[in-house]
Amino acid sequence: MRHSFRILNARHDGVQFALPECAGGRRWSPLLDGNGPDAPSARFETGSCCEVTARSLLLFEHQRVE
Repeated sequence: MRHSFRILNARHDGVQFALPECAGGRRWSPLLDGNGPDAPSARFETGSCCEVTARSLLLFEHQRVE
């Protein structure tokens, strides 16, 4: 089973959020960034604080530990 996490910001300014805990691993990989054609290549740890910019969408995929 794959887990994803979607953040949608309809506000006129940026919003801080923390990536949630998920069983089976501690990393999240960005799949989609509504600000541009390419998703960032960075990986983020559970609990990491990130910012979603104004009027945009971020989509992350949970990276399971095999």
